[in-house]
Amino acid sequence: IFNLNNYEKEEGSGFYFKKDISFNNSEFKLIGVGCRYKILLSMYSVGMYINNIPGNLKIKNSIETILNDESKKILLLKIYREIDILSMISALNSAFLKRIEKEKKINQNLLHLEWILKKYIKNGLKQNDELLFEWDTNKINIYIGKNDKEINN
Repeated sequence: IFNLNNYEKEEGSGFYFKKDISFNNSEFKLIGVGCRYKILLSMYSVGMYINNIPGNLKIKNSIETILNDESKKILLLKIYREIDILSMISALNSAFLKRIEKEKKINQNLLHLEWILKKYIKNGLKQNDELLFEWDTNKINIYIGKNDKEINN
C-alpha cells in the first residue's frame, strides 16, 4: 500500500521521494529535496540522502557540512521534462560547481562525469528517468534508471 507519510513531495515537480531507502546494503534517510529550474520550467527534482546523519548537520544544514562528512551520500535526480544530454551536463556542472567550489578533486571529476554521461545517455533523458549519484568516501558511483512508463512515486 502506498502511504504518503513515507514520502516527501518536492513541490516544483510534484515528484515524491521516499523518506527512507535501502541501497547497496546501506540504509539512507532523506535530508532534503529541491527542484532545478531553467527559464521558469522545472527540469528535474533532486533528493539528498545520507546513511549516517552527522550531529553538526542539525545545527548547520549546509552542503559543505554534508560533503565533508564521512557518511555515504546519495543524490537522486528525477527528470521532469525531456532534456538533451549537453543541457543536462551544463545544469549539473553549474549546480555542483557553485556548491562545492572548494573541493578541487570533485571539480576535476566533473570532467569525467561529462564523458560518462555523453557515453551512456547519448539520447538524453526522458520524463521519469532517474540518475543516482552515490558518494562513497573518495569516489562517486553513477546509476541510470530508464523508465518506459509513467510512475507516481
